[in-house]
Amino acid sequence: MWYRQSQTLSPIYIRPLIEEDAEDIYALYANQNVTRNTNWSGMHISYGLIKSFVDECLEMQDNLQRMTYSLEQDKKVIGLVFLHNLNKFPGYAEVGAMLDEPYQNKGIMSKVLKNVFKNTSFDKFYAVISLKNNPSLALFTKLGFRFDPSFPLEDGHITLSVNHSQQASY
Repeated sequence: MWYRQSQTLSPIYIRPLIEEDAEDIYALYANQNVTRNTNWSGMHISYGLIKSFVDECLEMQDNLQRMTYSLEQDKKVIGLVFLHNLNKFPGYAEVGAMLDEPYQNKGIMSKVLKNVFKNTSFDKFYAVISLKNNPSLALFTKLGFRFDPSFPLEDGHITLSVNHSQQASY
């Protein structure tokens, strides 16, 4: 008789970024399919560049200018979530997210972002998204973000925002 084994996924943990994450983040950002609709698209990604990026994120985290969360599964970083530009628009945090290719389109990032939103002191968020980045546009729209004309327009991008304090339920 043929049996099919149940496949269970290891849990994904959300934790603050640490210096040791640089190697996994390098692998994540070196995948052009992951970065194709981001500001990293077309850049030559080196370990040194990523190490500097991680160091900058950690320094900004220490200065309360940015919060960077690593998404970890089986002791490997599979994605990142950023709350950054915390002082650019008073009361708002800009949201950025990156997820490794095998984990995309599975509803993981929407669950992660809901968790991050619920556990931060911010209740107003915005995301600046390339008009070509249909997956991110769909994700943030699913999370209740809408076009916000009060933010400055950036060429080829749209800014979506959400205010969770004005929403009845999440």
